[in-house]
Amino acid sequence: MALQNIGASNSDDAFYRYKMPKMITKIEGRGNGIKTNVVNMVEIAKALARPASYTTKYFGNELGAQSKFDEKTGTSLVNGAHDTAKLAGLLENFIKKDKLTTFILKSPPEPKKGSKDKKAMRRAEKERLKEGFAKEVSKKKNYLAAVTQEEGSQMLLLNAIESFCGEARPEVVKEVPLAVKVLYDNDVLEEEFILEWYRKGLGGGNKSSPVWKNVKPFVEWLQNAESESEEE
Repeated sequence: MALQNIGASNSDDAFYRYKMPKMITKIEGRGNGIKTNVVNMVEIAKALARPASYTTKYFGNELGAQSKFDEKTGTSLVNGAHDTAKLAGLLENFIKKDKLTTFILKSPPEPKKGSKDKKAMRRAEKERLKEGFAKEVSKKKNYLAAVTQEEGSQMLLLNAIESFCGEARPEVVKEVPLAVKVLYDNDVLEEEFILEWYRKGLGGGNKSSPVWKNVKPFVEWLQNAESESEEE
């Protein structure tokens, strides 16, 4: 399977280490039932370290079309006929937006065996963990505020937080509500999007994620505060 560098800005870098498969699409059906099958969506999503259902849904949202990812078969479908170049362009936009939130749990690349920097990198990782996920988010709040102005960007940020933290260390997961509250208090995230994110999370395919249990008290606090405001 042909590979390409992740991110258009890195396309000419022969030594760039992060690669993904070139997109392969197939038009299926006809008339009102026509669909576009992203044949290798599972492999692409794996290279991006994101769920294939997430990237499939992003395409649907951007195109204003219904989309569906079948977890059992790995089939990614978007209603309508869409050429590969158009979908590849949307994927590039996804990468750009998603990359803005990678600081959340981004780890340094694994050092090669025998590297003199190995111990130093381990020390740096320990220091970052000591500082805490919520503190890191707080430091970046102005940056995040600047990149969440576009429609849909707040949900993208929240989904990225869940994706990054869902399988992280327990101490990181416990800080998710603190981080979300920091973003809420600083007007980076609006209440309606937080509640929608939580509601969809509980009813989605990743409802067993520990993130929902940890963020529940904050969500309930938001809901109670909203009820009190309505009563007044």
